[in-house]
Amino acid sequence: MAYKIHRQAKGIYKKFSGFLTAEEFRESMMRFYADPDFENFLFSINDFTALTGFDISDKDIRTFAAHRLGAAFTAPVLVAVVATDPELIATISGYQKLTVSTAPTEIFPTLDEALAWLKEKTGLTITVPEDQRRS
Repeated sequence: MAYKIHRQAKGIYKKFSGFLTAEEFRESMMRFYADPDFENFLFSINDFTALTGFDISDKDIRTFAAHRLGAAFTAPVLVAVVATDPELIATISGYQKLTVSTAPTEIFPTLDEALAWLKEKTGLTITVPEDQRRS
């Protein structure tokens, strides 16, 4: 598995590592949406800084966007993406365009910048322990 989910009171932190497939990312989305507390969640952080590569097509992005649009009717979750790979950022930008009518998805080069944005938007002080940042 190329990711770990760390649940928090009002959202989740997902740390992706190694090579990520579209199926693995879709699975991470479905696990999040299936959480019994999903309707109370305010945020999702997708940290891609430990990826070595990914295989996600434009068709996959459209599928992810469709899932997000449906889930937004239950919970308009803010999505903070942490990424530095230019190809991945371009892929995520396509997703942003397709999901613009839902709660925002923003891309940040560092986790700390993502956390600051979430604090500004939600008023929550979200912390991610060092062991989770590394896992």
